[in-house]
Amino acid sequence: MEEKISVIIPVYNVVNCIRESTNSIINQTYHNNQKNLIVNDGLIDGCSFILDEFVDKDSRFKVIRKANREQGFDETKQSL
Repeated sequence: MEEKISVIIPVYNVVNCIRESTNSIINQTYHNNQKNLIVNDGLIDGCSFILDEFVDKDSRFKVIRKANREQGFDETKQSL
């Protein structure tokens, strides 16, 4: 049975490091059954365009866009 891995990346105004973080995930040696969920928590710094680039390049990435409500991880997880 193949293992499945999900990586959840909470993102809020991190335009300076989002490419490095996302490239780090892409460059991992494990690629089978990997799903990368990027939770956009109401970005206002232009990260959305960068995230869209990664989704277009790699089908393992999915962006979930949410309004910033300071809701915490548990509530966000339920919406997945």
